[in-house]
Formats: sequence, structure tokens, C-alpha cells
Amino acid sequence: LLALKESTGVDLSAIPLSQKLFIRDQSRTAGNRAFASREFQEAINLYSQAIAADPLDKTLFANRSAAYLAQGRAEEAYQDALKAVKLSEGKWTKAFYRMGCAALARMENKDALMAFNAGLQLEPLNEELRKKQKVANKRHRKEAKRLISEVRTQRKDLVLALREARRDDTKLLMMNQYKQAMSSPDWDVEDFDWRPTFLPRMRQTKIDADITKQTKAHITSIAGYVRSLGELEAPKPCLASYDDADRLSAYTKQITHVLSSRPGAHVLAISGGGGTIALTCASAAAAAATSADDMAVVSVAERSRSLYRMTKQILRSNRKRCLRIRGEDEVAVPLSQVVTLLDRPLHRVRSDEEAEAAAKEESDHDVTTTKSDGTSNGDGDDDDDGEGWCTLSHGPADVLATDAFDALVLGARVIPMVRDAARRGLCRVGCRIVPAKVRVYAIASSMRVGTISDLDLSSLNVYRWHPNIEACRLDAETTPRQD
Repeated sequence: LLALKESTGVDLSAIPLSQKLFIRDQSRTAGNRAFASREFQEAINLYSQAIAADPLDKTLFANRSAAYLAQGRAEEAYQDALKAVKLSEGKWTKAFYRMGCAALARMENKDALMAFNAGLQLEPLNEELRKKQKVANKRHRKEAKRLISEVRTQRKDLVLALREARRDDTKLLMMNQYKQAMSSPDWDVEDFDWRPTFLPRMRQTKIDADITKQTKAHITSIAGYVRSLGELEAPKPCLASYDDADRLSAYTKQITHVLSSRPGAHVLAISGGGGTIALTCASAAAAAATSADDMAVVSVAERSRSLYRMTKQILRSNRKRCLRIRGEDEVAVPLSQVVTLLDRPLHRVRSDEEAEAAAKEESDHDVTTTKSDGTSNGDGDDDDDGEGWCTLSHGPADVLATDAFDALVLGARVIPMVRDAARRGLCRVGCRIVPAKVRVYAIASSMRVGTISDLDLSSLNVYRWHPNIEACRLDAETTPRQD
């Protein structure tokens, strides 16, 4: 009424009722003609004028809702249709029809379906309502399927995110445990280990042999201390191998290929730590076998006690795991029957022949000792460093697999260990080695410190030296040393 008064200057509240009804009827008729002529904005204006004269007429709101909808103004159409439903007290079919059409335009398929169902309850034989109901029902089902699919996708993404978070937490926990085992609080797993131990003048100082002999006990104790630090630090580089999926896949593929032509083979795995080579060989043995009799057995040798404990814990955690052989009949073989962890490093592992020869020599030694002084040496310990010996129970190996490589490629004594295994009869003649060859692309020869965060740290280069990584001048001529 206020808008009409401002636009026409006429105050309808002061007009008699008969004149208001006349204005309503004339505006409705004119609005219907404008709607039929597709002059929707003119129809909206005329219907609004009629509503101003009689705001309780439900047909006017329904007509203006149709005009709004024809203009694409779905929100205004829905509000007018809702007003028509309220004025009719839910007893007018056309009001529900207008409401359902406006809801469809707003992409609110559920509300549209409810409106058409309410109209059909009032007029069950209305074909137009039934057609619209089918359209709304189809859209509603399609939207429900889409929402269910989105929820399932979100759940999968959430599960994957939680698994990734658990893996990160586990990795962080392992790293923190190894950090706590080190003496330095500033040690970080991702950092390259170096300490300012060797000054330039130390490198140029000659070693006096007499002093070395006099301080042998002192040097031995220092060597033991350094060896202990190496034991604590040994598991650290193994953490990176767990994320190297391509490397593990290549090992599994190659070992499976080798074992497929050697059923029931014995695999000697020289581990670089972490237990990955043990589990890889076990998986390859299951993939290559066709029956339980053709299943290969794996003997694993670690390089140190710390790595042995690490692999032992991994195998113990997987002791209930079964390897499945997919032959004619699927057979499950426990992991403990396939993998044997040797409790000594490779240089303390001997073959059956070596064990028999050692036992015979020990027996002869005991007899000689008894005859000479009437006593017997019953301990039988011929170990010179207290580590003891271990016998390779499955006989010489048919396949030798190793992942004992470090940053210097051959710094983990891969070639000497393989030669030692062959020399002492731990491997058969013609034993296959995995990997068969190693290609070295580059090794670190010199490391320099420059400017970091606008600070000149080049003076630290005199400390950054390690016996395993020493700078070499490739452009210098090679001259024999005189000293």
C-alpha cells in the first residue's frame, strides 16, 4: 500500500471497499492479459496493484508466483506460492502446484516432491500434478544417490588421511626413540653426520709407532667406545628404506625370477638393516613356489647386534603372518618356517663342514690338554672376541641376496662379505647373487659451506672433513709421495 501510494499518490486505505474490489478485479484482468501476452513484468506490476487492494486474495499471489517464475525469479515465486498456501489453509491444489514448480526451479527437489504430494492428496486425479511429481521424484532420487556417493568418498578420504597420520606418527615416534638414544640433544635424523674431530694440523701429523704400542689399551678402549656409538647409530639409515617402494618392488621381482627356476632353494640374505630384505625374500619365495615342498627357505644375517635386535623385533611382530602359495591348492605357510634369523654377523657364521672341523679340532685339543696336565678344558670357546659362532642350518645357499649398501655404495663392505661367504663354503658353486651388478653414478668427494641466512660460514670448511669423505683435486697431477 505504501509503495502504491508513493507511485500513484493514491491512499487505498481511504478508498471505500467497493472501489477497492473494483481496482482488484480490473488489475487482475489486466494482469491476466499481460501474462497471456508474455509481458511478465507488466503482469507482476498489475498483480501487485491488485494485491494492494485485496491482500487476502490467494489467487493473486498464485498468479504473481507464475509471473515471477516465468521471469526466472524463483525465490520470489516460491514466497508468493507459500503465501497462497497459507491463505488457502492448505486446501487449494493450485497453490501447492505453484509451490512445487518454484521449488523445482530453486533445485530443492525434496520440497517440490512434498508440495506435489500434498496437492495430489487433495486432487488425486490431477494429471499435471502427477507429471510434476514424477519429475521431482526422479530428481530427488538422483540427488540422494549423489549425496550418498559424496559421503562415501569423504569417508574414504578421511580413512586414508587417518592412516597416513598414523604412519607419520609411528615414523615420528621411531625417530624420536633413536634421537633419545644418541648423546647429543641437537642430533637430527635428517642431518648429515659430521663432527669437527679432525683439524688440518691433525691430518698432517705423523703417527709414532712406539706411542701406538704404548697406548694400545687406550686405543682399544676408544675403539670400543666408537664401535658402541656405531651400534646405536646403525638403525638410523634403515628408516629411509621403508618408504622406497620402487627399490623393494625391484628386489621382490628379481628374487622371484631367480627362485622360479630353483624350487626349494636356500637363500642367504645379507641384510643392510631394517628387516626389509628378510620380508622381501619371504614374499618372493611365496610368489615363486607352486607347493609347500617347493618353498624356498631364507637365512638372514645382520651386520651388528643393534640391527639384529631391530630385525628380530620386526619378525616377532609378523610371526603370525602366513605366506600364501597360489598353486593348484592355496597353501598358507607361517613366516617363521620360511625365515631364520642368524644370531651372529656373517663373519661369525660357518657352514656344516666348518662346524664339524672345528668340533674335531676342539675334541683333539681337549684330549691333548688332559694328557699333558691332567685337566680338561670344557668350555670349548675358541672365540677371540666373545661373539661366538653360528652354523648355517640349511646348508650352503643357492641364492645370495643383499641390500647392504650405504651412501658410499660399497662402504658397507658388500664385496668382502660376498667373497668371504663364497670362500668359506656358505654358498654353493654357481650361486646366484641379487643384485648381480651395481652401477655407481657418483659419490661425495667434497662438501663446502657458504652463506646461510646472510651469514658467512665458510670458515667452518676447515672442520668439515671425515676420513670417508675427503676432497680430491681431479685436475692435479698424480705424484708419488716421498715419505
